[in-house]
Amino acid sequence: MKKYIQLQDTYRTKKGAIWVNYTQKTDIFLCKDNQLLEKEETLINNPDWFAPYEEKKEYSKTWEDLKEISGYYVGSASSVRSNAYSITVPDSRNIYAKKNQAIAALAEAQLSQLLQEIYEGEGWKPRWEDDEQEKYCIVKYLGSLYVNLIYDYTQFITLPTAELAEQFLENHRELIETYFKKFEW
Repeated sequence: MKKYIQLQDTYRTKKGAIWVNYTQKTDIFLCKDNQLLEKEETLINNPDWFAPYEEKKEYSKTWEDLKEISGYYVGSASSVRSNAYSITVPDSRNIYAKKNQAIAALAEAQLSQLLQEIYEGEGWKPRWEDDEQEKYCIVKYLGSLYVNLIYDYTQFITLPTAELAEQFLENHRELIETYFKKFEW
């Protein structure tokens, strides 16, 4: 379906009118006020009179604007459950768009418990407002996991020393790989 926007006023239609070809014939166009436009009697191919038109897509400004959603959530006993339809109400804020994102949420919960044990044992926690504190983060770069020294931008899997970060990666690689799947669409 081809669409054109009218660039100049005519005696019948105004500038800005959108003309659409609703038929299989390439020479018949219809305006929003249902005026017929025959290719031979107009300048549809003249760039001074008409230009190809594509509607701008409008995206939701808030989550509630979505109105209807579907996806996956973590249910009781940490099971990942499917939800084929829900409306955007507070009770459905836990629905992820993709199954891997719900599975990654379980991994994130487990990793947070493992990190908390280390933070309490070491008497340390990352202070993201302190750009002088060394923080060793596990990051995924081009499909591989690395320990990276970071001072100033926030990462979830963060440890106080390179040795602890390497050990954490070695001990929990599968869980960490699952966590990073939340970024896959």
